[in-house]
Amino acid sequence: MIRTVFTLIFFFWATSLSAQELILSRVIKLNVDSPIIISHVSETLVLTFEDNKLLHETLDPKRFIPAVDLSGHEHQFIRSLFEVDSRMKLPAWLQVLSEEIANSFPIQNVQQKSIDDITIFSSYNKEEAHGIVFVLEAQVIHKIEVFGQQIQFQNVVNKIVKRS
Repeated sequence: MIRTVFTLIFFFWATSLSAQELILSRVIKLNVDSPIIISHVSETLVLTFEDNKLLHETLDPKRFIPAVDLSGHEHQFIRSLFEVDSRMKLPAWLQVLSEEIANSFPIQNVQQKSIDDITIFSSYNKEEAHGIVFVLEAQVIHKIEVFGQQIQFQNVVNKIVKRS
């Protein structure tokens, strides 16, 4: 009897710790552990874990930068935050804005990976214990922020995978 009760408790505990899938699109997903709290603030999904926090939103080109409509240029602009060569291809005023935004995050130690036609840019700031990830798909850009240790951030980046 005690063994059965222990087995049931262990089973429920183990299933509560299992990974979950956050479906980002029909092509990709983010595998995450079960969060303690899930909330939705404005247009941002917030997943709170024991020792870190993950924020997800889809980039709205009309509201990403107040008073600037990036519609039609959002992919090139996000690339320019991570790639100086891409920044130089922008109009002068947008180059300045790109540099200001890149410095405000601040973008450093850039990582880039691809999943089919999807490009993922990421950067982690140790001093602020904050990382940012942009997932560029053809029709949408996902912005993911991680507040926590670098290992937690890297786990998020590594767990962005293609859906089966």
